[in-house]
Amino acid sequence: MRSPVRGYLRRRLIPLAFGIALVLFVTVSSVPAHKAGAAIPPTDAQHMAAATAAITPTRKVRLPLLQSSYGFHLQTPNPRNIGITLAGSRAASATVPPPGGTLAATAADGTRFTLTLPADALLLTTTITMTPISGVTNLPQGVRFVAGVHLEPEGLRLYQLATLVITPTVAVPITREVPFASSALGQDVYMYPLDHKTRPVTFWLAHFSEFSLGDGGPIPVKPDLDSIPLLPEEQYMQELQTLVQNQRQAELLGVEGDPDYLKKMIALLRGYY
Repeated sequence: MRSPVRGYLRRRLIPLAFGIALVLFVTVSSVPAHKAGAAIPPTDAQHMAAATAAITPTRKVRLPLLQSSYGFHLQTPNPRNIGITLAGSRAASATVPPPGGTLAATAADGTRFTLTLPADALLLTTTITMTPISGVTNLPQGVRFVAGVHLEPEGLRLYQLATLVITPTVAVPITREVPFASSALGQDVYMYPLDHKTRPVTFWLAHFSEFSLGDGGPIPVKPDLDSIPLLPEEQYMQELQTLVQNQRQAELLGVEGDPDYLKKMIALLRGYY
């Protein structure tokens, strides 16, 4: 049988030829139990590093978001919890085999959610449930909840990146997007990077929890949601979001981007690993 770990190393880690000595980091507290002898899936940070390794920088632009710092520095946690209400009647479930599959759901307001799991994302055939979120409380002032979903099994780690596309009935302007994630129905919320090249709101996922989109107008909005997440991996993702979101704005708005984008990405990766 083909080894999913061998396939992961070939397709995901090898492209990370940044000259960085990649140290495998596993946040034990956030990884669900696995069968004895089974491989541990990669973390979100490793997945996102691979997904952004081949980005081509464009020229510099001044955009109304806070700039990411060079490097990654672990901070003392100051977590924020939010309240999440699920629209249980709108939930969709499917049994997805290792070759992959797609699951779709629609919120009460017509927002569409599409989850796509590629081949080798799962080791075993798994029942996946996607439940639209109907409401969120305790977001920072100036951030309005637009749409989101809760994915189960909660905490499931994937061996290949899945994609979650959120299509609201009314699109959020690119400069006002506030993508965020949380776990266990609103615990430890943190900013989460979107795909930087596609206009549809696309999350690249390495695990299952809650993923949401907010409207952050008026600009500027503090990109950290006034919090510092508990886990190092979440702090890294939050820092990465600031960097990627600036590039997303530049590419999709057709303006000049940051010529130091890759330099900052490399510094961020070195600081994390």
